[in-house]
Amino acid sequence: MKKKAIVYVDGFNLYYCALKNTTHKWLDIEKLVRTYLPDEFYTLEKINYYTAKIQPTVDDPDKGLRQEKYLRALKTTPIVSITEGKFITESDGPLDVMFMSNI
Repeated sequence: MKKKAIVYVDGFNLYYCALKNTTHKWLDIEKLVRTYLPDEFYTLEKINYYTAKIQPTVDDPDKGLRQEKYLRALKTTPIVSITEGKFITESDGPLDVMFMSNI
């Protein structure tokens, strides 16, 4: 009997820990997940991708546009659900991103 799986992805941590400063910017999340959770053992129910909109900077005025393109590409994958939150630049605690369902 296959196990059911729902995967949660923190988009900021994925980018800053695995993709930034590499030549790899576009990641097929479903393909990556299926590599670790093969179809013969798991039924992949859903992939929840959490992120916040990034703002352009003087050093990189196009980064927001690149993120938008990537999010549009992710939206074409039926199994991926995107939750957009709000980036908090100053906080008293360890959280850098706060997710709100109705943004």
